Amino acid sequence: MTARKPLDVPALAAAYTAGASIRALARRHGVSPVVIHRRLRGARVQMRPVGGPPGGKTPPKVRQDIADGYAAGTPMADLVARYRLSDQTIREIAAAAGVPLRLPGARKRLDRAAIVSLDGQGWPADAIAVMVGGSVHQVRKILREFFDRQPAAG
Repeated sequence: MTARKPLDVPALAAAYTAGASIRALARRHGVSPVVIHRRLRGARVQMRPVGGPPGGKTPPKVRQDIADGYAAGTPMADLVARYRLSDQTIREIAAAAGVPLRLPGARKRLDRAAIVSLDGQGWPADAIAVMVGGSVHQVRKILREFFDRQPAAG
């Protein structure tokens, strides 16, 4: 059986409370993270939740932009594409900011006639999406459905 490595537990607790991770403390002291965790728990140090804040290392400004966009009704597909995060992470960031969550899969009704009309005027799909409050994907899908159903001219 190996002897316990002497560690300054009050110094560990102070470093952990100041924000140091268990892994960083373990590397610094040449022990496993389990040893650090057990010593901190033994000293009754309040442990942080596993996983960190929603969005991980996403900067606070970006988290706020995500929450604002979600609250404004920006389609989830657009938020996922813009910030390259999962839909679950987007929802967690919005919830952490106090934004009421929308039902997953709840879609806004888009004015199909307006989309087809704007397309006929020569507007590109991304501009139409902005004008009708939908995503580019939704606009393209509506246009594809509309034109696929039309009889071929001839």
